[in-house]
Amino acid sequence: VMLKKTFILTCLISITASGGLLAQGKTDFNNYKTLLSAGSIPEDFSLSTYQKIERDIRVDRPELATSLRRKFYTGIHSAIDDILHSEVCVFGDPVSLYIKDIAQNLLKDDPQTFGELRFYTLKSNETNAFSTDQGIIFVTTGLISQVSSEAQIAYVLAHEIAHYKRKHVLERFKQKTVLKNANYYELSTYSKERELEADSDAIELYKKAGYSEELIEPTFDVLMYSYLPFDEVKIPENFFNTNQFYMPNFKFPKESFAITAEENYNDSKSSHPNISKRKKQVIEVLEKGNGWKGNANVLGADRFAEIRNIARFESVRNSILSLDLTNALYSIF
Repeated sequence: VMLKKTFILTCLISITASGGLLAQGKTDFNNYKTLLSAGSIPEDFSLSTYQKIERDIRVDRPELATSLRRKFYTGIHSAIDDILHSEVCVFGDPVSLYIKDIAQNLLKDDPQTFGELRFYTLKSNETNAFSTDQGIIFVTTGLISQVSSEAQIAYVLAHEIAHYKRKHVLERFKQKTVLKNANYYELSTYSKERELEADSDAIELYKKAGYSEELIEPTFDVLMYSYLPFDEVKIPENFFNTNQFYMPNFKFPKESFAITAEENYNDSKSSHPNISKRKKQVIEVLEKGNGWKGNANVLGADRFAEIRNIARFESVRNSILSLDLTNALYSIF
């Protein structure tokens, strides 16, 4: 088994080194290098966890009892620093800068909030984005690899900005502290209300930034079907069978496997409402308005395509590193 994996891995490295896409923009996809941090090191990375805790517990937060401040900041900074100091988090790279530019467009009428935020990329195949109480927004390359436009990234970012502006992380902490004996259903209901609130706020930010109304609902489909590869293409068997590589016929399925997803799943113990509820609310909000036109790529289609290609190359790399070789081969094709 190890010999087989080593052989396939060697072939994958050869394929990724020599078979990249034609270069677009500033990225040479024929000689692709993984995302690396660039520029001055932000304080988020250079300060120790202890320094951050001591700095933030002095912040005047009347909504949080003094006795709870240390507990809150110790927990949140420890968790965030685990992410920041992991090998998957980068700053100042092309993807992080792109996310920052989208956020600046979303917050063009609110420069104060934009100035409080920092944007970092996680080299992960998970389809995710999340914000922190301290103003950090993380976006995964897995999310960017799946979307069809800048507008869909913008909606997800607007949702996370709404969480930050409404201090939902702090509210969640207070709720868990107050409801010490609360069951999952009480905490879950509270969290779901905040998620729907963030969706509603996100629509306003998104609209003012000039993005297309028609691309909001499909964003939820990206989240729902994110377990699938970022493209659905039939692979001919002769793609693999060359002088350097051979894949026997029995490795190819003889039947198609149905694509399935359940939008209205049981979310009673989840912190997020299911996709069906989120879609329903967004549609209701949109129907109450007058509708609007907008763009799919405010910052330009070429730049979006380049950034998404970077994310897709990172997806291949992540699959290889985790020995998820089937998905790596499919993504390369």
